[in-house]
Amino acid sequence: MKRVLLRFLPLILSCSVPAGTVLVFDTEDYPPFNMYDQGRVGGISTEIIQEALRRTNLEGTFQILPWARSLAETRNLSDRCVYSAVRTAQREPWYKWVTPLVDDHITLFALSDSSITLKKMVDAKRYRVGGYVDDAYGDYVERQGIVLDRAPSDTLNLQKLISHRIDLWVGGAISAPYRAAREGQAGTIKPIVGGGDAKDSTMWLACNPAVPDSVVQALRDAVAAEQKEGLVAKLTAKFR
Repeated sequence: MKRVLLRFLPLILSCSVPAGTVLVFDTEDYPPFNMYDQGRVGGISTEIIQEALRRTNLEGTFQILPWARSLAETRNLSDRCVYSAVRTAQREPWYKWVTPLVDDHITLFALSDSSITLKKMVDAKRYRVGGYVDDAYGDYVERQGIVLDRAPSDTLNLQKLISHRIDLWVGGAISAPYRAAREGQAGTIKPIVGGGDAKDSTMWLACNPAVPDSVVQALRDAVAAEQKEGLVAKLTAKFR
């Protein structure tokens, strides 16, 4: 898997970090938050983290992997962080949760010419609903009593929907239409119903428990400064 190495000059924050600290940031293809962009790992969440690195004396590499592998590597390898991850009860003890990054409201999508109408997400029980392995949005949908057809990767679900192998696709309100447009299918899908609250859809940066607290705090402070300065809002708007 291709890795993109990013090295940044150190800047001084209020919290010092160990010299020479290098982290590996694992993620998935989940546009526009994390994705390949002109041959590099980019997207909203990636740029937020890259800017945080610029404001610290940290170094990092970024790689896109299958989502289940990204979660597992960060759980088991001491130099790893993962993003953009929903903070669920199951995942809570696995990581040090650094900071919220972005939000993408949980939504069920159908083809644009579909006659499906739903008042509540739970009403989707009678339809074939597609999600992907280890996705927290899919976990939320399953908690509503809906049987989910899980693909190995979310990249497969748009084609499953187009080929009528599923009736509904669990996606993010921002991500799913962005992915469809990126794959030449703009206007092919429409939102049917949303669900969940902020805790179910907010996506975080999280790190292996062995990552030093000083590193976690430095990253947290840097992202907080970006948010206060309005930079996170500007990055988000750039990809909308």
